[in-house]
Amino acid sequence: MSFDSRSVVLSWTPPPRDNNAPITHFSIQILEGEHSDWSRYQSISTQNSDLKYKVPNLKPFTVYSYRVVAINRMGASEPSEPSYLMMTARELPSGKVRISEAYSGKPDSIFVSWDPITQEKIHGEFLGYRVFWKAREEDGELSRQADIKNPNQTKISLSNLRPYTAYVISIQVLNPLGAGPSNTVLVTTKQGVPSTPANLSVTSVSQTDISLSWYKPEHSNGKIIGYRIYYNHGRDAEIYTVNTSSDYNIYNISHLMPFTRYEITVAAITASLEGQRSQPLQIMTDVAGPG
Repeated sequence: MSFDSRSVVLSWTPPPRDNNAPITHFSIQILEGEHSDWSRYQSISTQNSDLKYKVPNLKPFTVYSYRVVAINRMGASEPSEPSYLMMTARELPSGKVRISEAYSGKPDSIFVSWDPITQEKIHGEFLGYRVFWKAREEDGELSRQADIKNPNQTKISLSNLRPYTAYVISIQVLNPLGAGPSNTVLVTTKQGVPSTPANLSVTSVSQTDISLSWYKPEHSNGKIIGYRIYYNHGRDAEIYTVNTSSDYNIYNISHLMPFTRYEITVAAITASLEGQRSQPLQIMTDVAGPG
């Protein structure tokens, strides 16, 4: 008996007597499973009286046993004794893992869960699930991976991710020959807190006005929709909101008091979060002219 992952070649000896009616062909009874009952067999007929036949269309990594029935013009013989149990060879897994959930609950993490893969799609011993993930925009970035060897574990939380970043996540099942086809999803992490606006500086100062300029934060961690400008002198404080998503920004604070020290900070804002405030600028408006 020789076999591969999808077929087996059987050979046998003819019955001792044919009762003067030559054997025309054979029927091969095929039983799948180690503990199956022979009432559930399937059969296939050979085309001639050869004593060898290749049984096709078997399943990989599956236990089978066989019986042979000789047939002549008078009818069929009793089945032979069952063959010993044999298992077809392994193949690479053919089934894709079905991802049931994939979402970002926090700016630095993504939760993924999947349905258990069925044994008939693994085609070998189950060695685990392999999860890959990487940021979509960084083609040169190496993927991170986690191997999950427990067949009952069908979820994972990916951590230490970048906020507001699209991640490509793939899952494969493993057997001793390697990995099966991957199933892939794209998930964007939630928006996080923007870093401070970059290069905040004063462009001009007058008796009643202070002009500022700045660039968007180095790490936006979300979609910037504007900025909040905080300025105060003594116990008096004011807040301006500037609605802009520009990379470079200029803003003029007016109606200030002459010869007064103001402390100014700026913070970026997203739809739901305010970012870190810049280091405060201490600025004195000009002295008012006579009269």
